[in-house]
Amino acid sequence: MNIDGFKPGFRFKTGKLCIFLEKAVTVLNTWPDLTAVTKTEASSGWRPYWPTFRLIHPYRRSPGHAARKKESQEQLDLALEFRVRSDLAAERKRAFDSFRFSFPKAIANLVERFPSEQWSVLHLLKGDPQAMDLVSTHPAIAFLLAHHYIGRFQAPIQCPRFSHLKQNVLVQQFGFPATDAVVNILKKVPAESASLRRLGRLRAALGDPDVQKVLSHLEVVNAGVIELVGDSEFWRQISPRLLHEVSEILAEKYRAATAESLHQILIMQQAVRPGRRSVFQSRDQLLCVQDELALEYCQNAPAAIKACVFPRPPLPGAANCIIPLRSPADLLDEGDAQDNCVATYAKRVEDGEVFIYRILFPERATLSVVRGENGTWERGELKAARNASVSPATRRAVEEWLMQYSGL
Repeated sequence: MNIDGFKPGFRFKTGKLCIFLEKAVTVLNTWPDLTAVTKTEASSGWRPYWPTFRLIHPYRRSPGHAARKKESQEQLDLALEFRVRSDLAAERKRAFDSFRFSFPKAIANLVERFPSEQWSVLHLLKGDPQAMDLVSTHPAIAFLLAHHYIGRFQAPIQCPRFSHLKQNVLVQQFGFPATDAVVNILKKVPAESASLRRLGRLRAALGDPDVQKVLSHLEVVNAGVIELVGDSEFWRQISPRLLHEVSEILAEKYRAATAESLHQILIMQQAVRPGRRSVFQSRDQLLCVQDELALEYCQNAPAAIKACVFPRPPLPGAANCIIPLRSPADLLDEGDAQDNCVATYAKRVEDGEVFIYRILFPERATLSVVRGENGTWERGELKAARNASVSPATRRAVEEWLMQYSGL
């Protein structure tokens, strides 16, 4: 295949997902072949490839044709470049949806829940049909098994038979304490919360008997819970009641929003209330303290904000629509214009944890992007002026923009 002179795009044809970049092309063969190759402009031939980005997404219907047509006309009039990017995102969605539907439905339904390491999980399912039950009932253990025997080698080697092993023996191979209590805690981790980084934090936290005791009383150990117990500073400032509340929040299965808020609190406390610490009994209490600190921080710490040095934003914007904020001055201006406390993110932007973008179309809004568990950048907070909710059209526009960078 000649890769000179083609434009970025996505295609699915005859069982192959083709991803074209400006100077590279990657081809993934669907089930049951599960092979992938890539070729760059600088390479002399094709080489094996192991995709780490998310391949199988939950299927969502596109908006109706009439709404699409109206929105596209507005984009043509107000933001032509964004329309081009939106069309590319739609092309990507069609190709990845077709790739998803090429898999057996039961396989796709299981794998779509994992935010990362999907290729390894697919090879686990291909190599041992008995793994279907493990992936369905104990997804975190199956995830660790797929990585331990397949993903870390980036090769579809044969997994040893594991069905005869006791699960406490199995988790011991992954570095966890070999106890029934730990196995039961791992069984509570949903697939949507499983990632190598996050399970590594959980493994370290389970060395503390007090953490084990608290987690044993929860019905779900989601992403929010793991991030709270996986940081020693967080752990000292949360109560079992707060942890139980977070475990019951559906959104915390996908994104640890409470832990992010606590992180912000610690940064602001260090700047304006050094030495003061609280033990939070509820999420409402935590968010109330965050709001109080944000106002105090923006009023009393402008010098600390201005002293930050921002790294280059990881994603380019879209002309006239999505503008990256490149300096503390930009961040302060955005906070003034939108009447929000986005300036409190200055330290995290400097550390490369979060990046802030100004949204101009379809409506005025402020966006934060954070690195997801699969290594790509994802939507964090997206708010209109005074932290009001944005319209579905704005959420869709941002997701389409981000979708271009979620594949490689």
